[in-house]
Amino acid sequence: MAALPYIQLYVADYLADTMHLTTEEHGAYLLIIMNYWQTGKPIPESRLNSVARLSNDRWNSVKDSLNEFFTVDENNRWIHERIDQDLVKVKSKSTQASIAGKASAEKRAKAKAIDNKDNSSGRSNSVERKSNHTDTDTDIDTKIKKKTKGFIKPTIPEIKSFFEEKKYNIDADEFFHHYEANGWMRGKTKIVSWKSCAQTWLKNKNNNKPVNERPKPEIFKGFNND
Repeated sequence: MAALPYIQLYVADYLADTMHLTTEEHGAYLLIIMNYWQTGKPIPESRLNSVARLSNDRWNSVKDSLNEFFTVDENNRWIHERIDQDLVKVKSKSTQASIAGKASAEKRAKAKAIDNKDNSSGRSNSVERKSNHTDTDTDIDTKIKKKTKGFIKPTIPEIKSFFEEKKYNIDADEFFHHYEANGWMRGKTKIVSWKSCAQTWLKNKNNNKPVNERPKPEIFKGFNND
C-alpha cells in the first residue's frame, strides 16, 4: 500500500488515553503509530525499537507501557485496532473516488469520440438538435390542431345545400372563396364551425343593407300581409 500523506489523529482521544505516558513514551508511541499508518500493516515486535528510535535497553523500559495500546498476534506482530479501522475507511473512500473518477473519464472519452465522429461527418453538435427538442412551429401547429379539432372544410355544394335549407340569402361561391383565401380564419381565430360563421356572415350582410331592404322581424309579417 502506498504511504498515506496524513494520519487521522484524534487529539482529545489521544490525550485522554495517554495522560500517564512519559515524554519518552509519547515519542515512541507516536513514531510507532505513524509508521503503522504509512505501511498500513502490523509491525513485527523485532522492529519496534528501531521504529521508535530507541536502543534495546530504552525500548525494554517503555515496552510494557505501550503494549496496552496494541494487540499481539500469533506472529508477534503489534496490531493497533483503531488505526486498522481508520485505514479501512480511508481505503473505502479512495476506492469510491477512483471508481467515480474512472467513470467520469470514460464518459468524457465517449462524448469526445461522438463529437469527433460528428465533426468528421460534417455535422456540428453545437447546432444539432437534442432528441427531445420540438420545433416552436410544430408546437403552434399542434395547439391550432387541438383548438380546431373536428373542423372539416365544406365543399361549395354542401354550403349551397345548407343555405337553401336555412333559406339564407347568401352566395355560396362568394362565402367559400372568401374563407378559402384567408385559410378559414375569422380575424385571428381559426373557424371551428362554418355553419355558425355563415349565420354571422348573413347578419353582417343584412346590417350593411339600406334599412328599407333589410328583412323585417317575424313579428311584423302578419301585419304586412294584411
